[in-house]
Amino acid sequence: MLRRPAWRSGWLVVAAVVAATTALVAWFYLLDVHANGPVVNSDGATVVLEGHAIASGNVLLHGWILSLDSWWSLDAAWNALGVALVGIRPVLLFGIPAVICALTVVVGAALASSGYRRGAAAAAVAVVVTLLALPAHAMVTMWLVNPSHQSTALVALVAFAGASRGRWGWPWAVAVAAMTVGLLGDLETVAYSVVPVALAGVAAALRRRRWAAGTPALTAAAASVLLAAAVREVTAHLGAFALGPTNPHAPLNQMRLNALDVPGGIAQLLGVGTSAFGPSGVPSDVEAFHVAGLVAVAVAVVAAAVLMVRGVLGREAGRSRLLRPDPTGRDEAWRLDDMLLIASTGPVVTYLVQALVISPAYLRYLTASVVFAAVLAGRMLARFLHRRAEREVRGLATRRRGAAAARAVALVAGVAVVAAFATGGAMQAAQPSEAQTAAGLVSFLEAHHLHSGVGDYWSASITTVESSGHVKVRPVVEAPDGRLAAYDKGPQRAWLSGVPVRFVVFHAPVGYNGVSVASSTATWGPPAHTYRVGNYEVVVWRHSHHVHLFEPIRGYRSPG
Repeated sequence: MLRRPAWRSGWLVVAAVVAATTALVAWFYLLDVHANGPVVNSDGATVVLEGHAIASGNVLLHGWILSLDSWWSLDAAWNALGVALVGIRPVLLFGIPAVICALTVVVGAALASSGYRRGAAAAAVAVVVTLLALPAHAMVTMWLVNPSHQSTALVALVAFAGASRGRWGWPWAVAVAAMTVGLLGDLETVAYSVVPVALAGVAAALRRRRWAAGTPALTAAAASVLLAAAVREVTAHLGAFALGPTNPHAPLNQMRLNALDVPGGIAQLLGVGTSAFGPSGVPSDVEAFHVAGLVAVAVAVVAAAVLMVRGVLGREAGRSRLLRPDPTGRDEAWRLDDMLLIASTGPVVTYLVQALVISPAYLRYLTASVVFAAVLAGRMLARFLHRRAEREVRGLATRRRGAAAARAVALVAGVAVVAAFATGGAMQAAQPSEAQTAAGLVSFLEAHHLHSGVGDYWSASITTVESSGHVKVRPVVEAPDGRLAAYDKGPQRAWLSGVPVRFVVFHAPVGYNGVSVASSTATWGPPAHTYRVGNYEVVVWRHSHHVHLFEPIRGYRSPG
């Protein structure tokens, strides 16, 4: 029998991965548009404008003021590619998250099945695809948003792939590069990958009772921090963006409340419980199958935690032969398992610290936990099936008359769960897509020949992007003297210095940070017209004004 050449098999694998990724991008885009239309906002639109600046040659974002999650090397870079291809278009608000999430599923599936073959590998991939490619309504709302730390989770998975080899070489360099890229764009990378890789290195040293076993992971984490600091220092000297005031942290009492809210938040993202994001359009009997996903994740986390503790304490020979690591030391799959386990707790820590109130909006900090735990669940199932198969081959499995029937029941149950998840996803994607609320505002402004203005944060950048850049609205705030001043993020001098302004727009009755009719009038006098356009208030003057004399007002906090 003729064997297929290795190069041809390799190209077939590449073609299959590209086809699967393309299909996932199309699926996520469809799901995002139909389930998330009203959710996209100025956070994502501002990143699109960052991408436009990068694509226009301002690679270092000179003159910009950004927060610690600047997105410069992450979502802004992705948006720069998108802008280079299609220009400033609203499609990027949905398209970029679709691309990032699709790549996350592909990389996550590859990690979940890594080291396993055939049925075990297929089961691992099925778990990741079911939990992440067919997400519940709350997960769609929080994950498929531009930006929502999903790119940070993606580079973390890439870092785990390299650092889990437990040795030096190009995988180690890939891990360092991935964490460095993450650190330069989002400080959440510390909790998502740097600390998990370092702690997994410590766990590896304790498992093997020698520091050399954990040195590659520890040095990878340390090298990424040093390299990111060096790059930031060099780019700052070259005129890169400045960092604005940081967001406040939750007080201790709020952290306690956040801790109590974590289990319900995770459950909600996995589709269990009442969604705080409105009706999903999926019948409750179909959504009930999401309990299986929650159980799978919970069991996987507990099993991985038990395995890690046993390994660290040198008690790997537990009662369960199916979950026991290989005592010969040849099987080091636990390196990746440990990283995923520790990483699944990192976003929880950020949620405890950064959620200022109990609000569904802050669940975005927990989406990465679901991602890491879903990959871990795939690996734990693959490990179970692999151990089971090994025992059957060696004749160690108990031969019972009902064993085949039990496997058949398990297979049917698994297919039913996947079918229910797929049905729920299809029903969400079939929902009528709601128009972005800024679309009507853009139509009004263009019809009245209003192309340059200012507004509150939540009205500004989203209007600019929704109009494909034809209407430019820049963010302002109410200063202590009652007049309007530049918002403390973005390239304020480039956006506002010498730029004629004819209107102010804000969410009625008073916009974010005090933007209102009163503050607008205090700035430029009585307006000629005041219009109500949907949820927006538009204040218009007969003649243009300038805001170049105003400086950014420190002390106003970024909404991110």
